[in-house]
Amino acid sequence: MTVLVTGAAGGIGSAVVDVLRAAGTPVLAHDLRMPPDARSDVGVDWVAGDLLDLRHRDDLARRLRGVGLSALIVAHGTPGNAPLARLERRYVQHVLSVNFLSVPQLVDLALPALARGRGVAVVIASEAGVQGEPNSVAYCAGKFALVGWCRAAAGRLERQGVRIRAFCPGPTDTALFRAAAADLARIEGIDAEAYTRRRASRIPVGRIADPGDMAQTAVWLAMLRTRAPLVATVTGGEVMR
Repeated sequence: MTVLVTGAAGGIGSAVVDVLRAAGTPVLAHDLRMPPDARSDVGVDWVAGDLLDLRHRDDLARRLRGVGLSALIVAHGTPGNAPLARLERRYVQHVLSVNFLSVPQLVDLALPALARGRGVAVVIASEAGVQGEPNSVAYCAGKFALVGWCRAAAGRLERQGVRIRAFCPGPTDTALFRAAAADLARIEGIDAEAYTRRRASRIPVGRIADPGDMAQTAVWLAMLRTRAPLVATVTGGEVMR
């Protein structure tokens, strides 16, 4: 069976592809752009496109015809950090479209393939989807919506033989986190390194997570055959829900 991974060219998504490749699992890897060495990536079939584009979603659905997916791991996302007073409508719409609206659309188009494979959808949200964070209104709104949608959709999907899980990592050393840290540090008038050190100090284990750790967890959740957990928070002890 194949695993479809979105956001596969960077961050946790790239680490997920590495874990699956090492296990010999066939991977369909998706991102806005393919990495330079994609065509020589043994065991990984790359596809590039914009999940906000209806034509691309239709192309992806056609590509999945007749395919059985054992898992869909949704790892794409974008930062959304700014004070409430500075938020612009277009910016908020983009953040919500990428971090939330694209996911139900993706799961729906992958549903026939997931049903054929009796598969699992693991949606990588964030601890910002279960706990509010200062100066991250748009990001939190998208991630809270994502976690809520997973809860709401679980029953409907299970009736079609598909399980879904919301995976909520804590701060993880990815390009997305570093961009968010730079934005938040700028808002607070400090440098990004100082912000990151302070952020890490609030995590009981005392460090920002490694993408490989989170990738292993995402794959484990995808392969777990039980119904629970529906929402899994892995935050170094910062959020216990």
